[in-house]
Amino acid sequence: MIKSWFNFKIANKNFIFKSLRILFSFFLLVIVFYQINLLELITIFKKINLSLFFIALSLTFLAVIISTWRWQIILKAQGQNIPLLKLIPLYFVGLFFNNFFPTSIGGDVVRVYHLSKVAEKPTQAVLSVITERLLGSAALGLTAIIGVFLSLEASKPFLRLIFTFAFLCLTLLFLSANLYQLEKFIPNKRLKKMEKFWENIKEMSLTLKASINNKKLLYYILLLSLAFQITIVLINILIFKAFGFSVSPVYCFLFIPIISALSMLPVSINGLGVREGSYVFFFSKLGLPLAYSLSVSLTFFFTVTLVSLIGGLIFAFQK
Repeated sequence: MIKSWFNFKIANKNFIFKSLRILFSFFLLVIVFYQINLLELITIFKKINLSLFFIALSLTFLAVIISTWRWQIILKAQGQNIPLLKLIPLYFVGLFFNNFFPTSIGGDVVRVYHLSKVAEKPTQAVLSVITERLLGSAALGLTAIIGVFLSLEASKPFLRLIFTFAFLCLTLLFLSANLYQLEKFIPNKRLKKMEKFWENIKEMSLTLKASINNKKLLYYILLLSLAFQITIVLINILIFKAFGFSVSPVYCFLFIPIISALSMLPVSINGLGVREGSYVFFFSKLGLPLAYSLSVSLTFFFTVTLVSLIGGLIFAFQK
């Protein structure tokens, strides 16, 4: 009876949080679309260069392959020798389920679930995804720094924002890799009460620390993470060009990593609303009309969603 009540309470709580995220996404989208002339937006979409759009679509597919390759390297370092051809379908399935989960990384849960079925050590499945995401976060900051090096003059007004963002990305990585050291400061009674939870946190932290200390592994992961983030930036540059918008690639390197990070915050469904509002906020600072920024954001979202449908097909045929 008590267990049933407890399970009902958790399910009810999850339903409330999910409903709030949906409402928040809807609220942000309403604010953004309220400021836009819909006829202007439709006119913009009619002018899209389909050749450039399909190149962007191809690059989105390439980004998935790069990210899966990075995941495979982390798994291999953890003693899990899983062929890339087995991991690619799992990544696509996770990408597909991103469309229905909170944040743009919600599909990772699905990835972990399916990987645990084929992995020799199921626990490592969870740790590999967490390690991949945390090391990838460092690459977000480094990608933004690339924008500064591309043009110091163009990035001058945003230097404080960019370096603060890069610092936060690297700090998140550093703190996560050293969480296990908190054990020294937690009373034994408290540790016993949260023993299972703490063991998971400790294992995650130590796994991440080992990945960072392995210089060769760290080099490969950061290189692939940068390649992934640069590909995402290039996709956005192509979409801007597909619409004929004049935006320096420097600003894509500066803003896109920050927008990607904001989209990962667990406040919306798949980053909806947060991503659109961020595009409008950042690119409007360059004098770009709001409808232009929104059209790029929606096209990028559509591009990723279209590629993610491959995961939906894989999932359907697996059943």
